Amino acid sequence: MMKIIALILLLSLTVQGQTGFHPFWKVFCDQTPIYRGRLDTIVNPGVVSAHVHRVFGANGFNPGNTARSPIDEYNVLQASTCTTCSITIDKSAYWVPDLYYKWPNGNFTLVPSAGLTVYYPTRSGNGDQANPKYTAFPKGFRMIAGNPYRRSVNTSSHAEMAISFACIGGGGPETPALPKDVSVCVDGLRAQVAFPQCWNGKDIDTPNHSSHMAYPIEEVNTGDCPASHPIRVPFVFYEVLFSITDFPRQNYQPFTFACGDSTGYGYHGDFLNGWDVDIMQAALQDQSCDATNTNNGNNVQACKSLAPYIQSPPADGCLVKELYPNIEDLGLNHPITALPGCNPVTPGPDPAQPCNHVTPQSSIGPTWRRFLLQPKNSTLFVSAVSQYVKMTASVATPYYSEVWTINQVPGGWTMKSDLTGIFVTAPRDDPMICDKPSASTWETFVFTSQNGGYYSITSLSNNQYVSVHSDGTLHADSTTVGDGQLWSLVDPNKFIHNTVV
Repeated sequence: MMKIIALILLLSLTVQGQTGFHPFWKVFCDQTPIYRGRLDTIVNPGVVSAHVHRVFGANGFNPGNTARSPIDEYNVLQASTCTTCSITIDKSAYWVPDLYYKWPNGNFTLVPSAGLTVYYPTRSGNGDQANPKYTAFPKGFRMIAGNPYRRSVNTSSHAEMAISFACIGGGGPETPALPKDVSVCVDGLRAQVAFPQCWNGKDIDTPNHSSHMAYPIEEVNTGDCPASHPIRVPFVFYEVLFSITDFPRQNYQPFTFACGDSTGYGYHGDFLNGWDVDIMQAALQDQSCDATNTNNGNNVQACKSLAPYIQSPPADGCLVKELYPNIEDLGLNHPITALPGCNPVTPGPDPAQPCNHVTPQSSIGPTWRRFLLQPKNSTLFVSAVSQYVKMTASVATPYYSEVWTINQVPGGWTMKSDLTGIFVTAPRDDPMICDKPSASTWETFVFTSQNGGYYSITSLSNNQYVSVHSDGTLHADSTTVGDGQLWSLVDPNKFIHNTVV
């Protein structure tokens, strides 16, 4: 049986048994994704994709367009103004399916993440391939690894064994499936994707987004490239840490990926190249970038070709440049009744079947309701783009940061950001703000139905109505109800479309 990838031995130690020059660096991506939702530029360009992804990298990430070539898409990424990752000239987009926790009643909650690390080691083969010339990814290059419909594993297949998992803390071996007993994952779950590193030297993409690439003949991560794919490119390895420790232990394996996979065999990754090709090629020829000098990629500053482009920490508040109006309920801060899209949980071993159903989930639950908040006399929506910033009705095209959730509590309702889970507060005589991690009287509101389908909103802290001022700011400062105190609770599903471009 082929050995399962062992990340600690594979990537944390010097490449044993290899001689010569082997560049190695890591890209560290912030725990806040650039985007979460059902977009997939590679597999489903221009339309809502089958399942939810967590995307890291440059803010030029977009839905894609069938009229654009891979080179056009590369140029869009190159126009990015920021990235959530640690090297600024890496304007790539990296994504994986999101992870959900399944409650005993069948509901699902999105699992937090501790971020993405992308490893860029180089691996050689034997004989004539012992000291290969490493080639940078060309402009427009893209690839995927893994298969969202797989629910079993062929241990003789490099492609299938390129997916692996490990518990952080508590020990235990790495496995090609999700751990059956996640209680041993005392510090979280690590999900890993190893991409192929042998390129055919001709195609920057293929219809299945994988056949232009191949794994080495001997092992997933090292060995000779086949004659059909003779060009050696950097070995791309994703490591995503999922924060699963706050969820209750169950007598079943409670975690499932957004593609309906409770086995882990369907985990996968997408890579959309946005590297500056010349700088990557320079790093691949720069002796200072050797693994022995960069401490196996941990000390990227030692690589002279990349050192000028390191940002630490990554850009704060970096979001996709164009906020696409596709804001269905992902279960960010409350349970949802089904995985977004058409993704029934399938335990295998038979493969899952593709499904084209993309109807969004309801925005109303047993104790919560999702909505966009809009003043009666305005086309703009109330935003909570970031914490500690006064709330304003200022956004024409709503995104996740404009979605709110109300939850019933004694005396009324709390209102919180669906994106961050932070509560709205109404301090006396001050603009309202979204900055409270927990709720009490100051964060409790009464929603009262008014004529025309509008609502008035009263702060329980001072018994005054919420108003919108001429500058768009919100204040709990009115003792009467007029047009300035009337609000629409708009269903976010009105802004969800199968076609997004």
